[in-house]
Amino acid sequence: MLAKKIALGIALLLLLLSLSVKAQNPAWEVMKAQRVFDFSFDCVEKAAFPKQALAAQRTSTAAQVTQPPEAVVREFYKWYIHNLAHRVNVLKQARARATLKKYVTAGFIRQMERNQKLPMGEGFDADEFLLTQEFPSEPKDEARWIRAMSISKVEVNGDAARAIVSFEKEEVRVTVNLTKEAGLWKISKVVDPESGEGFPERKPQK
Repeated sequence: MLAKKIALGIALLLLLLSLSVKAQNPAWEVMKAQRVFDFSFDCVEKAAFPKQALAAQRTSTAAQVTQPPEAVVREFYKWYIHNLAHRVNVLKQARARATLKKYVTAGFIRQMERNQKLPMGEGFDADEFLLTQEFPSEPKDEARWIRAMSISKVEVNGDAARAIVSFEKEEVRVTVNLTKEAGLWKISKVVDPESGEGFPERKPQK
């Protein structure tokens, strides 16, 4: 009887030591810290579970940040007008550039950069997202422009979408084209609703 108790005690000690070693795995420490699941001895025995849970968490996070095209357009123009009104160069200011990348395709940003490097008089000399030279340039202009903004019903065709953004009192009206980049809706082109021309294909009338 004593021998059985000793053997049982040794087996239990070895089991606890084994579980302690496995629990030190860095992946498990991350999982416990993030509270992705309730940690238990049963989970420790499943070596593949941390990778599966982390993958599920990443998928869930991606789904949360994916927004419909109308929301992307509305949020972008509110953000962009704020930066225009406060004279922030969204290509050169690091934080603003990071936000710009969330709303605008890489190709559009490259076109903006090329345009800014052209000699005076050769590039697109209006705002790329408003197609006008009369844009908000003072903090006091921000509220007026945002109040005047309206967005039409978004037309979606597969991975492409478009909407008309109007600023009635400012007499500004543009068609915003979006496409999916890495699964997210982003602005890919801005054109005149009537002519179909836009950045960087035409120079606006002064």
